[in-house]
Amino acid sequence: MSIIKSEKFMINHQMDIDMASIQITNNNNYQILLIEDSAFDSIIIEQNLLDLTADNEIEKIFNGATAAHHLIDVNNYLTGNSDDYIKCPNIIFLDLDMPKLNGFEVLSVIELSPELWKIPIVITSGVCQDNYVQQNYHNINIIDFIQKPCYQVDLMKALKQAGLY
Repeated sequence: MSIIKSEKFMINHQMDIDMASIQITNNNNYQILLIEDSAFDSIIIEQNLLDLTADNEIEKIFNGATAAHHLIDVNNYLTGNSDDYIKCPNIIFLDLDMPKLNGFEVLSVIELSPELWKIPIVITSGVCQDNYVQQNYHNINIIDFIQKPCYQVDLMKALKQAGLY
């Protein structure tokens, strides 16, 4: 299996997609929440997402504890328990292996709020643990599992599943 790397994207040679021919037709501004502790992975994911969805805003959080607090603030805003305006993400990309709180603990925070269940979540991980997540987090809108590195075609597929591409 060969991998092509360029300034704009990385794709797996097994994929039968010509990235140069993809037209961005998304004129909506979506809020993307990227929860990733690795600076390298964060840059790769962010750049690939920006190449696909240039008009969208990407908010980055680098550890699980900050992500949990942010999601609690989002929930409080959505449920009317806070007057502070918080942008609600249209999709969350969540790493599982993070400091302070891991991705499973962040999923547990999300599971406590039916308002947050509606947000599509894409799990990004170096080790695929989709069976465990699916068995233990039934109420959450987990739409995809992407094993790192996160290639642009995988991110595009996840955005399409969420109706954002």
